[in-house]
Amino acid sequence: MLEQSTCFVPFNLVSQCGYDRVIYYNANASPDALYRCATERLKAVLQLLDSIHEYGSSEADSLRAVSSVSAFLLNDALCMLEEFNPVAERLRASNTAHK
Repeated sequence: MLEQSTCFVPFNLVSQCGYDRVIYYNANASPDALYRCATERLKAVLQLLDSIHEYGSSEADSLRAVSSVSAFLLNDALCMLEEFNPVAERLRASNTAHK
């Protein structure tokens, strides 16, 4: 079995905090791995927001921290889920070519 090479793609500037690109993901990872990684980030944000809701009122600093963490996790998940668009296009093209 031929192993697919890695293709490290940087997350966009939201995840980079506006600095040099230092955080990457493997765009050639299996669709299942990308999907699981992205959905785990989405679940983490939902759990975080649910915990804040149960906790009640929060201080401004806490809300800023939650907002920052949520933005990073949501952005990371979005970047990984966007990989499915080109994958879906390649799969559709491949299926059309075989018909």
